[in-house]
Amino acid sequence: MSIHLPIDVLHLCAVASKELAGPAISNLYRIHDVAPVTSNGAELDERKLTDQWSSLWRILILSTLGKTLYPYYRYIRVLSLRDLAALLDDSVFRERYSRGFFSGELADLAVETKGHGRPNLRSRTFDIAATIGKVGDQLIEQTPMIEELDCNETSPESLNRWIPQLKRLQQLRLWNGTALIGTGSLLRIHCPDFTTLKFYIWPNEDTDSQFAAFLTELHPKPLRSLEIFGSSNASSAVISSLSSFSPYLAELKFGAIQDELLASLPLLGACPCLTTLHLETRIREAAIPKKTQTAIANWLTDCTSLTDIRFINDNNSLIPLLFTPLLLHPTIHLTNLELTRYDAALARGFHSALSSQSSSLRSLILKANGETCDCDQLVQHLCRLTRLKDLHLFHVSDFFNDNQIKTLADSMPELEGLVVSGWNITDAIWPSLSSLSHLRRLDLNAFSAFTLDGILDYITALGPGNQGLALAIMMADPDHALSEAAQRLARESLSEKVEGRFDYTLARGRHAFEYRGVGEEMRIMLLLGCHRFLVIDF
Repeated sequence: MSIHLPIDVLHLCAVASKELAGPAISNLYRIHDVAPVTSNGAELDERKLTDQWSSLWRILILSTLGKTLYPYYRYIRVLSLRDLAALLDDSVFRERYSRGFFSGELADLAVETKGHGRPNLRSRTFDIAATIGKVGDQLIEQTPMIEELDCNETSPESLNRWIPQLKRLQQLRLWNGTALIGTGSLLRIHCPDFTTLKFYIWPNEDTDSQFAAFLTELHPKPLRSLEIFGSSNASSAVISSLSSFSPYLAELKFGAIQDELLASLPLLGACPCLTTLHLETRIREAAIPKKTQTAIANWLTDCTSLTDIRFINDNNSLIPLLFTPLLLHPTIHLTNLELTRYDAALARGFHSALSSQSSSLRSLILKANGETCDCDQLVQHLCRLTRLKDLHLFHVSDFFNDNQIKTLADSMPELEGLVVSGWNITDAIWPSLSSLSHLRRLDLNAFSAFTLDGILDYITALGPGNQGLALAIMMADPDHALSEAAQRLARESLSEKVEGRFDYTLARGRHAFEYRGVGEEMRIMLLLGCHRFLVIDF
């Protein structure tokens, strides 16, 4: 049964018969993220979807009580209590469906908040953490096959009750990492297959010591993947404890890390299995001594299995220093590389080193200060990455011209996604772009003067490999703007040709480029200011 069937069809299958219930319920839970309470649900009737989604949760819970024809809970491999928390917090659910949901056998599972003043007779407000705790107790006790548990509002007490029952648990995802306090030994003893931990925040001041204690309790369980999405105070103690897992780590992702954590990475030692490293920092200039930067760069080259790197930072000089040696290392072959916020003037050697990854690199995302970029030198080295499928250039390409964009397109025949900026870009680029027979995303964030004829010629040249192409022309020169009728014709032509989407936006400042009678020098200043989204007042 295809997971591409509409939710309402899968819902009807789930409740229609015993034979259809199994595959229907399995596919419904695979696509739970498209429910209106976890996404917009804008294309469908939200009330109808919320009704169906609440029915599915109610039926699932009732099945653990033996009140349904079929034991649906036996099919659950991934339990997203985060999805249930979103349902409980949804206004449509609270006003229209909550009383029916928590009725009969489920009446005791609801925990409502005690507010001040008169109660709202139409809408109920739940203590989500307490309600999720009760529902989780009921589900987890009866659901032996859970491999992944996703919890949003979860207390440490609930997690301590659940873990001993999750014998097949492989992955745990939380909102607040403090729920892990005291659970490391439980995971080690009761969950022999546990390998993956993800959480959003750990806001305590004692994060470093508390999380380090958890990791110490968990050892020698072979943790393979650790992801912290948001901010935490994790630092050197966490890295020291994490070093026990260095032989097993395959994926390491940290968001909003502190200076000390980045500086402590060499304490991990060699990570021979590490393939994915994502780091987001807010490192100040000169916050990390040169000696420590060299140690980090050396540690990176010791991780010889790396294939996927994402590094976001505020230190203009850090990226070239850390990643040039890695790019040049003979046994490291990257497939995905995303580096954000660096000064292109300091990165000539780094740009040159990119070509060393030509045999393996498939996706490259660069964001840097384009005002100081040697565009010819950068294009020269990018053109050697002939097997790229995705190339996204932000700001670093702000002063690319027609010829440089054409050269890139001519050198990368396998491109499926291209995001590039530029200056005074014209119809001259379309023939080269037409040769990209696999392209499905084209964002031209360039100050441009395209004509309708040029755009239509490009659309006409598209082939089957361009099916579904999303074409976005941003920052178009208002002096060469397409009329509404011309935009509509381009949009309809692209839709008819490859079922694609066309977006078109003019460059705008406060004065919307109204500079008739302004001298050429001031006109250039205005264009540059608008190109940087600056406001220039006279």
